[in-house]
Amino acid sequence: MDDELRKLIEFGVSKDEPLARHCTLRVGGPARYFFVARTREDLVRAIRGARKLNIKFVVLGGGTNTLASDQGFDGLVVKIAASEIRLEGSRVYADAGVLSVFAARKAAEAGLSGIEWMATLPGTVGGAVRGNAGAFGSETKDHLESIDILRGDQEMTISIAEAKFGYRDSIFKHSDDIVLGATFKLEIRDKTEIERRMKEFLSKRSDEQPLGAQSAGCIFKNYEPDTRPIEEVEKNFNSEDRPRLREFWAKNRVPAGWLIEKAGMKGFCVGKSCVSDKHGNFSVTTPGATADELVQLISAVKTKVRDQFGIQIQEEVQFIGFR
Repeated sequence: MDDELRKLIEFGVSKDEPLARHCTLRVGGPARYFFVARTREDLVRAIRGARKLNIKFVVLGGGTNTLASDQGFDGLVVKIAASEIRLEGSRVYADAGVLSVFAARKAAEAGLSGIEWMATLPGTVGGAVRGNAGAFGSETKDHLESIDILRGDQEMTISIAEAKFGYRDSIFKHSDDIVLGATFKLEIRDKTEIERRMKEFLSKRSDEQPLGAQSAGCIFKNYEPDTRPIEEVEKNFNSEDRPRLREFWAKNRVPAGWLIEKAGMKGFCVGKSCVSDKHGNFSVTTPGATADELVQLISAVKTKVRDQFGIQIQEEVQFIGFR
């Protein structure tokens, strides 16, 4: 099997590669097979090879928003490093492996506005598309024009409507389609203003998030209010917190970090894995942490928020290798 896989992909397949090296939480056991796809063609060839040999595979971007099992992954992990980026008029095409911050900066240099906020994302364009990443009131889908994908053995381009974007969701989370690249349709604006906005977003991120720590980014999705009347929910909150809850409820998003903070879970630890003191929706690790600790931490946070407020928050991280 090893020789067959190497022959199909042609080069660069390694064995027993620790996933902790490639995930920003710095936890995770070995991938049975590991391949870095440095071009779009590499990526397609690797996936076709895995499918032909009936080998389980998972695609990894920047390793953010990802939690890999301590047992690793018994299959092929394909790390996307394809980094082509093209500008044509007001359009920007980026391979799935392009860092979101790089795409935002290249657009800014060309005087193209719309994705300045993406400079605050730690991952790749492919990951942003898959999860419809968002920040500062914007989402990835807002300026997307089309997406290049691998569906089965066929490369094709699909529309935004076909991608079925939702809050931190898309068709790519519910199908075998693989994002190869994306084209953004942006607006021509003053470069100075674009740079100002980008710096403002980055400054806010620095003030609010534990930059430099070992973290996956936000662990949980913000809560989308259900059909219950606000009066039924707010009785679980202190009176001083109810006005803020009503503001969030009216906007159809209650920040998970706020809920976690109000539940008193900031700074809570399981072993060497902790809820950040700076932002409740960030879990951080120190050397020696394990994926099992993080799973326990996530479970404890969900349980506390549910029991205290009657609200069930959901993870937005991708789990790799868990049974």
